[in-house]
Amino acid sequence: MSDLFSPDQARERSLRLAFEDGVEEIYLGLFALVMGGVYLVSFTLPRGSTLSQIMAFGASFFQIVFILAMVALRKKVKAAYVFPRTGYVVFRRGKWEQWMVWAFGLSALAIGVAATFWRSLLPDLTHLAGPVAAAGMAGGFLWAGLAYKYPHLLWLGGIATLLGVATYVADAKAAGMLWVLLGVGSALAFSGSLRFRSFLKTHPILEGFHD
Repeated sequence: MSDLFSPDQARERSLRLAFEDGVEEIYLGLFALVMGGVYLVSFTLPRGSTLSQIMAFGASFFQIVFILAMVALRKKVKAAYVFPRTGYVVFRRGKWEQWMVWAFGLSALAIGVAATFWRSLLPDLTHLAGPVAAAGMAGGFLWAGLAYKYPHLLWLGGIATLLGVATYVADAKAAGMLWVLLGVGSALAFSGSLRFRSFLKTHPILEGFHD
């Protein structure tokens, strides 16, 4: 007999409902869209020019500012439109999640160090930048779509895959990763907007949250 009060089931259900409103998709989509656009502009500037050097530092600064602004905006949207319709539950992060964050951070640091000091010894794999980025995104969409029973995420995974193939055929090289970000970001933001609109129409404000 299944445990109706299983904490794991309660957590899974709450996390699934957390993505029902589409806000997370809009947030992730806009982030990917803006970041891809900023760095794609950087790629088009003449290498070594003053403008490209300014853009190299400016892009990193803009990324930090944009993330902070998006986090604050996301909280306001959730508080104003979502929580009055659903309430909310806060889970404490598990140890495995903390280890994942550290693992991703250390991996990114190791890749950055290797690319900086041993660039001449590394094989030229820029032609795979788009397909690799697309494969990572498609895998994430596939897992989330199956785990939380969201079929539309499978479609987004398919879009990511097609974009990866297109950048490989077009030989977009390193810029291919940015084109994948732009395409997937646009699809995510559009999908999230549709879901957010549907959410507002189908979820009335709960009693007790009225002014």
